[in-house]
Amino acid sequence: MNLVSITYVGNKEVAFDNVAHSGKSWQGNGDVQFVTPMQAKMLLRHPKAWQLSESKDAAIVSQPIEVEVKDEDGQDVAVDTESLSRPLEKMTKPELVAFAYSRWGKHLDPRKPTKLLIDQIEEWQNSEPELRHRAK
Repeated sequence: MNLVSITYVGNKEVAFDNVAHSGKSWQGNGDVQFVTPMQAKMLLRHPKAWQLSESKDAAIVSQPIEVEVKDEDGQDVAVDTESLSRPLEKMTKPELVAFAYSRWGKHLDPRKPTKLLIDQIEEWQNSEPELRHRAK
């Protein structure tokens, strides 16, 4: 997989990735770290904090990205991340699994009922402000 170089352009002495949850940290303005294209897409939604380091990476980041997950029968399914912006109630089980993985790196069991998958995702979404507060 191609990694994408991202430059921190904010004002903090140390910036932690609390957006894409890559586990990366930047040592002040101008520091560069390498992340996956999916993580780069998420970080670049915050242009006051992160920017592409190299213009050639724009082509990688602009392409649709797929997440490989298992469906409830254990079969591999490729989910286009563009479909993950729909309301949770409109997503299929593989899309819910891909959403949780792409957003938090968490694995959901697609054999569980859809309602339980949605409940778990909503619980993680509701805890995000708390997680962001701790990262500051």
